Formats: sequence, C-alpha cells, structure tokens
Amino acid sequence: MKKEILNKLKHPLPLSILAGILNGTSYIPFPPWAIFFCLTPLFYIWVTEKPKQVFLYTSLSYMVGILIGFFWINHLLIEFAFFPLYVSLPILLLFSAFFQIHIAVAGYLWAKFIRPWSRGLYLSAGIFCALAFYITPTIFPWHYGYTWLYGGLTGFHYADIIGFDGLNIITILMSAGVLWALMSKENKALKLSFLGSFILLFNLTGYYYGKEKGLADSSLNVVITQANIGNLQKHYQLYGRHRFKKEVIQTFFDLTKPKLDEYPGTDLVIWPETAFPETYHPNYFYNTHSGRSLKNFLNENNVNLISGFYVDRPSGKVSNAAVLMDRQGEVTSEPIYKSILLAFGEYIPLEKHLPFLRKILPTAGDFEEGKSPQVGLLEKINYGIQICYESVFPKHTRELSKKGAQIIVNLTNDSWYGKYSQPYQHLYLTAARAVESRLPLIRSTNTGISTVILPSGKTLKKSPIHQAQALYYKVPYSLKPKLTAYTKWGWAIPLPFMLIMLILSLSIGKNDGNAKS
Repeated sequence: MKKEILNKLKHPLPLSILAGILNGTSYIPFPPWAIFFCLTPLFYIWVTEKPKQVFLYTSLSYMVGILIGFFWINHLLIEFAFFPLYVSLPILLLFSAFFQIHIAVAGYLWAKFIRPWSRGLYLSAGIFCALAFYITPTIFPWHYGYTWLYGGLTGFHYADIIGFDGLNIITILMSAGVLWALMSKENKALKLSFLGSFILLFNLTGYYYGKEKGLADSSLNVVITQANIGNLQKHYQLYGRHRFKKEVIQTFFDLTKPKLDEYPGTDLVIWPETAFPETYHPNYFYNTHSGRSLKNFLNENNVNLISGFYVDRPSGKVSNAAVLMDRQGEVTSEPIYKSILLAFGEYIPLEKHLPFLRKILPTAGDFEEGKSPQVGLLEKINYGIQICYESVFPKHTRELSKKGAQIIVNLTNDSWYGKYSQPYQHLYLTAARAVESRLPLIRSTNTGISTVILPSGKTLKKSPIHQAQALYYKVPYSLKPKLTAYTKWGWAIPLPFMLIMLILSLSIGKNDGNAKS
C-alpha cells in the first residue's frame, strides 16, 4: 500500500503541480522558503518522462506558479483595460499558460536531444533550464535570483560580479543538485549536506564581501513626493477633464512644500512617472498656467526637480519622459525619453510591419520611444534615468553606469496593479540594479513603493502603498564611482559559465537517470 502511494506521488501530474506551488509560493512577496528545491519535482519529470510529456507538464507547472505569483494581472486588466471578470480571468489563464512556455520548450529540446548524450544528467538539465531563462527575451524578465535580495540572503552581494542572472543560475542548479542527491543510491545525506554547506558558505562570504560596498564621499538631500494619483480616468470623473490639472499640480505642491520647510537644505525634489499633468513642449510650456506655477514653485523654494512628463515630439506623437529642471525652473537638458516601452500599454508589437493591428487595437498606446538610455546633468551630478519598466532590464542600467551616472533615478507608476504582489516584485527587481552597479538608486512612484536603495542593497524607509506622502532622504553617493565587473562585462560572465558547464555535463559523470524512451 505504501509503495502504491509513493508510485502515485511520482506521477508527473502531482509532481508538476507540486513544483508549481513551490515555485509560486517562494517568489516575491512570499518568503523564499523553497527556492533551492522548488524545481526538483520538475527536474524529476525532465529526467524520467518522454519529451512530449516533459513539455506538457513543464507548461502546467509554470502555469500554476504564474497564477500564484502574478495574479495581479487580473487586477491590471480590470483597472486599466476595464475588462469584466469573465473576460479578465480567461486572459489571466492564457497569460499564465504561455508566459513561461520557453521553459517548456527548453525541457522538450533537452529531453529529446541533450538527455540521450548527457552523462552529467542533472547538471545538464539545470544548465539548459538556466540558459532558457537567460537567452529568451520576455515581456517581464523575472527569475529566482531576485529572491536573494528580497529574502536577505547575503550572497546577493556577488551580483556586482555575476549579476542577478548569475544568482538565478545558482538557484536553478541547486534544485537540480537536490534531485541528484535524492536519486543517488548512496550518500544521499552527505550530498545534501554538501549542497547546504555551499549555500551557507556562499552567503557567509557574501556578507563579508558586501560590507565594503557602498562607500561614499558626498551626499544629496532629496524629497520624494508620492501623491497617490493613479488612474487619471477617475480624476477626470471627479474633477472634470480640464480642472483635474489644477487639482493634481496643487496636490504635489501641498505635499512637497511642508517637507521642504522641514528640511530647508533640500537639493532635489523628485516626482514620479507622468506626474505632471501638462504636456511639455519647449516652445509653449512656460506660457501655460501649469508651467508658470511650476517655475515659480521651484524658484521660491530654491530646489531642483526631476519629474515624469508627457512630451510632445516633432513626429506628432507623445513620449513618456523625465524632465530635469534647475532652481530657477529652467529645463537643463533635452528631456530623457523612455526607451523601453511596455507592449500594448505604450505601443503595439509588430505595428510597423502590420499596420492593420492599430485598427484592431485602437485603444492601445502609441508612444514614441527614446533611442537609448540617457544620463541627465543637474548641478554637476549625473543622474541615470530609468522610467518604470526600464528598471527590470539590467542592460539599461549598465549603459547608464557606463555613461557616467553617479545616482540612478527611477520614476514609476504602479497604480494599475493592486497592493499585494506586483509593487513588491517591481521594487526588488529595481533594487537589484543598485547592487549590480553599486550606485544609489532613488525610486519615486505615484502610489508606492517609493524609497532609496543604497549601493549595499540596503533599502531605506519605504513609503506606504496607496497613501499620499512626501519623504526626505540624505542620499550618500560617490563623486567618481567605479564600474563594477558586471557593469563592464554583463552577459559575458554568466553565459560562458553556462556553456562550459553544459559541455562538461555531456562528458563527465555517469548518466544514472531512468528516462523513458
């Protein structure tokens, strides 16, 4: 009877669901309790089942995990697109089914073409899975590496060498290693102890490695204003489409002014993505009531400003941008345009080649993108600007660092996603960039979470979600920051490692799996 129950538990269906549950409940905002073995049941399927079964059950597993970790997609569809529940839920299911389909494809390819030749079976399965995460572009490039920072696993300090992509590789290989230990005919406990000791040593040395990080020789006094102004459609209904501009601007002034009075030495005020309700155009902005009010506010309070704006472009389109203004209220440089746009919210994929898509999706965004990551100069400080979604792409911040950024500024609007999951996920994906670049990162959001992340990875006081508040920070920074290894080399560090390990897995060890042909 006992053996019969165990055999049932080894069936790929419960194993795939179990892996999905472990996966989903170990990701932000859950504690990373199962992060080092969440994929172990899935890898068992990879090494024992036929390729088609591997594809099917990997797809199911990630569907379960995505439903748990990214249920906020349903809230987004209701809040942003105004879909009814009977429409949003099927879309959520489709998203969950296909979001990680490339991992299922990788599993199929590994089982069909790599597994028959692999002698280091578990190692090659882990590396192939990690490669799929690393080389496949996705709309939202999440992975397990970020849980190290969220969970306080001090090995995250090595991200300035290997990036959080490198930590993701280690995490996935641990799940493969646990399966290797459990499938061994002898010394199971010894092998599990070896894996546990490696993680313990990695984190202990990471703690001491990170203690020397984040040294600064200057500081900046900053006020972040979180006005809790999210869905503008609601403000149109509340105030009327024209009056809302005055109400929004006054909200920012009323929140910012008391904090400036409390901290008279403030150097910089930061307002979030698309915070200012007047479209910026250099020829007529200061002729508008909104433009004049902003200029007077900065002049009277003797403070600089970085704020999100919509900006008119010569093409006739609008860009999502950051504008830097000095203490006289004058724009100091060309607006910094968002260069990585969000699909459907800001552009339609393939529209240039398939223009009929605009007729099918007339309400989709149609923004003009910026050409590349840009650094803005304000009072002798180089600010590397991320606008919302750009913060989840390591390459964008590496480029800012290479262009001389001394401080990273992230302007974000997360008002569409609810309170419980996405704001924390986005925060820690953004915070990871501070560790990789060893630059301080100031994050200003419309509805939360606003904060400052130090180069050491330490997060200072966080704003409450969906509450209006202005926060003051003294931000330490380096006048001449050094480029980290990850900033210099990026993908050139983790990718060769994975390829070397994959080659080794084909030639060393013993293939002791029991795969079905």
